Amino acid sequence: MALLSAPLSVPLTLVEVPDAMRARLASLGLRPGAQLTLAQRTTGGGRLVALGSSRLALGETLLRQLRVVVA
Repeated sequence: MALLSAPLSVPLTLVEVPDAMRARLASLGLRPGAQLTLAQRTTGGGRLVALGSSRLALGETLLRQLRVVVA
């Protein structure tokens, strides 16, 4: 499922990252196999993603491109 449609507060595993953004997202810790949780919705359609002890704010366009499964 797209990360945009994933439920909040449920452990997720990242399974697919767009090739064009793979290096940049990997530098942030978002690489296939990463364990994450959607912490909260933001105005404008974004989400706050909990990744280990870090929190990342991601926009709706990117959230549609990232694929996850429930861990």
